[in-house]
Amino acid sequence: MSFTLVLPGLLAHADELALNADLAHIATHATAIQVERDGIESAILTALGIHGAGPAPLAAAGAELAVDDDFVLYADPVMFALHDGVVLSKRVDDVSELETSAILTRLNAHFRSDALTFHAPRPDAWFARLPSAPAATMTPLPAARNRPLLAQLPQGPQGRQWQRWQDEIQMLLHDRSMTASPHETERSDVNGIWFWGAGRWSAVSLQRIDAATASNRAGDVARGAALRSGGETRMLSADSPPPARDALVVVAPEATSSPQPALGNFLAPALAAQRSGRFEELVLVTDGHGAAVTWRARSPSLVSRAIATLRRPRFSVPGTE
Repeated sequence: MSFTLVLPGLLAHADELALNADLAHIATHATAIQVERDGIESAILTALGIHGAGPAPLAAAGAELAVDDDFVLYADPVMFALHDGVVLSKRVDDVSELETSAILTRLNAHFRSDALTFHAPRPDAWFARLPSAPAATMTPLPAARNRPLLAQLPQGPQGRQWQRWQDEIQMLLHDRSMTASPHETERSDVNGIWFWGAGRWSAVSLQRIDAATASNRAGDVARGAALRSGGETRMLSADSPPPARDALVVVAPEATSSPQPALGNFLAPALAAQRSGRFEELVLVTDGHGAAVTWRARSPSLVSRAIATLRRPRFSVPGTE
């Protein structure tokens, strides 16, 4: 049996992780290491054995958006910037609830005749819905960041249409910023929407999993997968106790200011559970340095564990050695 632990943002603290014995243990005994440039959402799907599906419908369901049988896409608020040409600089994470509502109201009014609707169950979880599949190939946001924009734009039979829609959205957002009333003081640097991760809820098939997740984007994907599988879900916070005994997927809160809560409250108990025989394989998924990384580590033999202890290996993030 496998246990999947997702620690979002952990690798942003690479300098603090080098001497962590638990991470070094996993890296030493990993039977496979995978680097995912398409982001942690896609890495979670792979870890759970979900192939050929986009993460957006699962994330939407996990964020408590009714998806029915529409096609669902991420509609992430982003900032485009000039850097030797136009690039997608970042996903904007500080959009207020008030501004989110104002932007989506304007977008829904503009695209009403196109049957494209926008929804945000939380200010950090924006989605779009369509009754039919978009005939366009879309670059995942993590893979598109800080790269020449032209090569990342939607392609395929409807690629031009989606590019035009993105241009219209930029104009709408620019117009709103120019015509805002004086009392509208809450303003982020959103100047575009990035569509990606399209899929249909009914197209996802998987065996039952139970999930314990934080309220974040990675947690939305895992929670949606559990719901789709008919499994149980429960919410976690930074102060939550170690994972529930029956959870097969755990997503920790984002490791923002320090990696220690994720390491002490989630990784250490998971390794202790593996050593006690609760599960054979630990699948660790994390990100924070420009890509998501997945390690699959099976329970080592006593000899292997003793040798690793004597050598005291250091942990290093794949791709940064």
